[in-house]
Amino acid sequence: MAAGQTSYWVVEQIETRSEGRIDIDHVGESQLGTDADLIVQLLDGTLDIVAVGTSAFSSYTTLFDAVQAPFLLNGYEDEYKLFTSEEFLSIVAEVEEMFDIKFLGFAENGFRQFATVTRPITCVADLKGLKMRVINTNMLTSYMSALGANPTTLAYTEIYSGLQNKVIDGEEINISSCASQKHYDVVKYISVADMYCFPATYWMSGKTYRAIPEENFNLIKQCFMDGAERCFDTLLYELDDAFLQECIDAGVAVNYIEGAALKEFQDIAEPFLSEARESDPKVAAMIDYALSIRDAG
Repeated sequence: MAAGQTSYWVVEQIETRSEGRIDIDHVGESQLGTDADLIVQLLDGTLDIVAVGTSAFSSYTTLFDAVQAPFLLNGYEDEYKLFTSEEFLSIVAEVEEMFDIKFLGFAENGFRQFATVTRPITCVADLKGLKMRVINTNMLTSYMSALGANPTTLAYTEIYSGLQNKVIDGEEINISSCASQKHYDVVKYISVADMYCFPATYWMSGKTYRAIPEENFNLIKQCFMDGAERCFDTLLYELDDAFLQECIDAGVAVNYIEGAALKEFQDIAEPFLSEARESDPKVAAMIDYALSIRDAG
């Protein structure tokens, strides 16, 4: 996936640009645990740098919850603008201070789409009664319920068998995961809606930050920011196209939710954006900025 490839690229850049001064032991593929496990190890200084989704912070703070509000953003270009904006970085600064960690950069795993077994999703009514797997946040489970579906927070590792055994009728997922996890063996339809982003964010422990020379930290952060630019410039689009084609080649039918049908999804999402705005002034500022670039597009 794009975030994983970005991580490997960044590590290579850090070691090359530092001319051997910085050596990084990169451990990928969730070998060190889930996002929740990684945050614990980041906060206690066991790990120097971690990559986690913003939703992983929801057990500690709600400041990032609105990043994955449904239909907050139109696409990757909007997301890159948001993650480099003063409004988002103001929230980052507060999180840094709260948890003694340092923000390094970001990447993206792919906007979330609907993948279903029983029928394609062409409008809100098609979700009625379907058991849909969603990530475990209050906003997204509530939104899925508002769409008429029955949300379930099945563990990621159990999705394939859940689809296969009809424990669930579908999922909201990024196309790269649908392909890499071979969900195309069991789902029959992918309905593209670009519901919300699924970013990876990179963080350094405060313990590590204080232990390394400033020039090393600056080089590491620059490489991560260069990685973000590369990810959002070309990599995401190339991988989305390739993974979607892989799903099509496996026999999955693809449709796009557009026009009035898409607006119905967006209209149902608006109260959740309004509620999120009320949670914190900085969150409100971030949402207002995101909506300004969304609506301008």
